Amino acid sequence: MNTIQTFLDSLEQKNPFVMNSKQYSNYKKTITLPQSKPRLLLHSCCGPCSTSVIERLVDFFDITVIYYNPNIYPDEEYIKRQNEQEKFLTQHFAKIPQI
Repeated sequence: MNTIQTFLDSLEQKNPFVMNSKQYSNYKKTITLPQSKPRLLLHSCCGPCSTSVIERLVDFFDITVIYYNPNIYPDEEYIKRQNEQEKFLTQHFAKIPQI
């Protein structure tokens, strides 16, 4: 068993709502896509929260990320998290815009 599969299986045991890789593969096979991808505005409260969601939805939607979280204080921390969100999108999904 490879490391990724082991990791996914352990997540599934801890949280039954997390899809394992087999479930995700089946999900991708069964979903029917329209001719063009629907658009999705995805709220992100911080970079780490949105990474997995983006990875799972990018095949099915044209995503625009809106980063907003007024509960982060001080302002420097807000900017730091916003920059990490931008860095993730730039490195992995250059075509996904961020508002």
